[in-house]
Parts: sequence; C-alpha cells; structure tokens
Amino acid sequence: MSEINFLHPQFKTEVTSSCVAEDDYQPSNLVSAGFWEKDRGFMAYNLVKPPVKLTFNFKYKIQVNRIKLWPSMGSQRSTSFEIDIINGKESTQVGKCNRMNADIVEWSKIDCSPATSSSCLQLKFFSSNAVRKSLQGVDCMQVTITSTQRCAVVLRKIEIWGYPSRKLDSAAKQECEDLWRGISTPNLSNCKKARGPTETRKHLTPSNIENVPEEFLDAITCELMLFPTRLPCGKAVDQSTIEKHSRIEESWGRVPSDPFTGKPFTANSKPILDATLKTRIDKFLIENSHRPEFKNVPRTLGRKTPVQTQNNTKLESNYLNPHPPAKKPKLDLDVKPTLSVIPLHEAFQSALESIRQRAVTRSSSNKAAEEKKCISCSGKGYLYKIKGCDHIICRTCLHIIRDSQMCTCKAKFSNSDVERIFE
Repeated sequence: MSEINFLHPQFKTEVTSSCVAEDDYQPSNLVSAGFWEKDRGFMAYNLVKPPVKLTFNFKYKIQVNRIKLWPSMGSQRSTSFEIDIINGKESTQVGKCNRMNADIVEWSKIDCSPATSSSCLQLKFFSSNAVRKSLQGVDCMQVTITSTQRCAVVLRKIEIWGYPSRKLDSAAKQECEDLWRGISTPNLSNCKKARGPTETRKHLTPSNIENVPEEFLDAITCELMLFPTRLPCGKAVDQSTIEKHSRIEESWGRVPSDPFTGKPFTANSKPILDATLKTRIDKFLIENSHRPEFKNVPRTLGRKTPVQTQNNTKLESNYLNPHPPAKKPKLDLDVKPTLSVIPLHEAFQSALESIRQRAVTRSSSNKAAEEKKCISCSGKGYLYKIKGCDHIICRTCLHIIRDSQMCTCKAKFSNSDVERIFE
C-alpha cells in the first residue's frame, strides 16, 4: 500500500487557526478542493504576532510517517515551527525547527527515508518512546508557527503523509485505500488532446499535478502568472500586478516604479515580458489540461498568430497584441512643391525698408524718452504730470512748489491734479 496524503480534500480534514486570517487567506485553503484557494495558502492578519497555532482534525485515525510544509509565500516567510500531537488534554511534541531559511521543510520517522529531493531541509521526529507511540494513532495535530522573517505569519502549503492507523477497523481502512486509489489513478480516457506541440504528454501522477512550480507564481500575489513580466530587480510578476501597482502609484502622484526596490522605471530599466518563462507556463498548462482548474486558463502556446516580444522572441499568440497598429499611408511622391521666386532687387529693397523702419522707431522712442524730464531742473527721477498745464516735474521740485501750488509756468493746481508717470 502506498503512502496517503491525508490533507487531500477527499479525506475532509478540518483546519482551524488560533487567530484572525487575512481575507481570502483562510486556514481552510490548506485543505481546499479549489486550485486557486489551495495555492493561495494561509496568512494571518498583519497585526497578529507569533505564535500562531493551526489545528488539523482528521476524519480517520492515522499513522503519521512524514510531514512536509512550504513556509514561504512570495517575499514573506515563517522561520520556526513546532509539531504537536493532541490526544485529549495531553499534548506530545514530535518535531521542531528554529530559524531556518529553506523553501521546503520535511519531518520524517527515523526508520523512514525521505521521499523528497535533497533540496529541502530534512528533519527527523524525536526518538522517544512517547513520540513513537503518539505517531501510531493520530486524531488531531497542531502546527505552531513561533517566528517569522519580520513579516506576517504565513504557511503556503502543508502535506501530512502516512497510513490508516492499525486501530481502525478493516472497513475504514478499505475506505481510505479506495479513496486514495481513485485520487492517485486519474481517469485520462476523457481528456481531450491538447493543442500545440506534438510531443507525447508525460504520465500524470499526484506529485506533478498537485504542485505548481514556484517560479510560475507571482512574487507578490502568489498566483499563477498568465503574462510573466521580469522586473529590473529580477523578480517575476504578472503583467496585471504591475498595472495595478502603477495605477496605485499614480493615484498618489508618484511615477510607476519597481514594487520591490521603489526605483522608478526608465527607458533602460523597465519591466520586460519573459517569453521563455511564458512558454514553460504554457507547456505546464497543456500537460495539466485535463484538470478542470486549467481548462479555461488562457495560454499562447499553439496559437497561429506570431507576436514579436520585447526581447525579440516569437510567441504564438492572438491576444498579446489583439489590435495591430494600422499601416501608415504612403506619401504621394508625384506631387511637386510650389516655390515662390522673388527677384533679387525686390528682396534688397524690402530689406532696406525694414531697416529704415526700425531706425525710425528707435529714434522716436529715444525722443519720447528725452522729452520726459522735469521742466524746472531737467531731472529724470520720479516724474509727475500736472493736469492743468501738462508740464512734467520731478519729486524734488514738486516738494518746493507744494505750498504755493503754482507751477513754474505760473499755472495753479491742486493735489488731485498731480499724477505719477510710470515708464
């Protein structure tokens, strides 16, 4: 009998958390039947601090062989975990890890060889007799996240592998085996042939259809990318994520920038469509096209209209550029421009006339400037005009004749008859 993942939705395991979760990141995502919900994982509310406890209540009593979890979600990561088996009011700690930076962590029994590659962190359950006994019949398990990497408490995915407990009756054991046999042997007879490459589709097993490669996921939203875009900092996000971030920045009066570094985009530093990664994602969708979650996901592989991307790599697509630019109209080269030809002597006379007019204008302006001076002292300081006689007088002379209120020409005036002259 092969190992069983008892967190598969068919086994109806219940999950609860000790804190409030973010919207769309409930703990039930860890055992959800929906692809997008399960891929989204669990995230505690951003004000919640560790420790956070996740409790798994199994429908059947099970024997645990190994536990595998993914502690990171984009740039957020949980770093310390504790695994406890709950039996009534008693609790037995069976595993623990502190301050790790691995992308995958796996605990297994001492006598069991790990089923994953050497790229993940391999740990063993504690070797005491109490731990061995508690792992033989598990009804409830508790995973405690005790620290994070200065971020929210997250757990993207978890798997608990084992067998039905020996304490179960034969009917319950047979039911578990039948459920897992139906999961691990999918019916491929009704699958439609995928469009695109003519290569043979690989055999699908639970290990390669349950997991979506980490590099195919948006570094911000942790969702499958449809248009993977490479940022200047090296991260890959979906094009819709960049557009949403740019709209938010514009609403605050800021220019579009890299969401990870904050550096504004320039002509030499801007997001570029990653055509190679897009092709690999399309291939993954074709290989898993029998799954209902992937049937309506758009892809470019197998399309007929070639599209030239920014890095000069052709993609088969009809929606990357749905509205091709219109062709520019051709210029009519037969139309000859008409030029007006002026005789040389007329052009010379016109130039002389313009020079003469400028000289006359300059002399008249100088004459007008010379006329604006005081009638008494010929000064050109602050000048005033007397309305009665229209004479111009400076401020100094105006103070002298202020008491007599009589101009140099013997004409009398009042205070209201004096106006300031502005140049």
